[in-house]
Amino acid sequence: IDWFEEPQILKYEPGGFYATHADSENYDPEENCWTRVADRDVSLLIYLSDDFEGGDIQFNTFHYQLKPRAGMLIYFPSDHRYIHTAMPVTSGMRYAIVSWMSQQGVEKLRPPPDHAIVMTPEG
Repeated sequence: IDWFEEPQILKYEPGGFYATHADSENYDPEENCWTRVADRDVSLLIYLSDDFEGGDIQFNTFHYQLKPRAGMLIYFPSDHRYIHTAMPVTSGMRYAIVSWMSQQGVEKLRPPPDHAIVMTPEG
């Protein structure tokens, strides 16, 4: 691992959601292709709460929907193969920590962001 982006806390109130997306790529309809826009190779989510309704994470390509539980860690490739949606929260508050990893040996678009946690050879 080259670096992690500094973790962020996500808070979803009732009605909160995140539209379908890939964490490292955008779709270009004119070119009919996905373009890498961020040095994110692996997406990580740690769920902090489960006293909410709705708020599932849906992996569209696989027709798979997961109900988060407090303490659950999920991780997956950040590219378009794993496009996903945070479904609307219908009641309660959904809290999660999110971060992204950049892997060694993958061509980079830019240097690590200022807020990145850079891994050293010592670990």
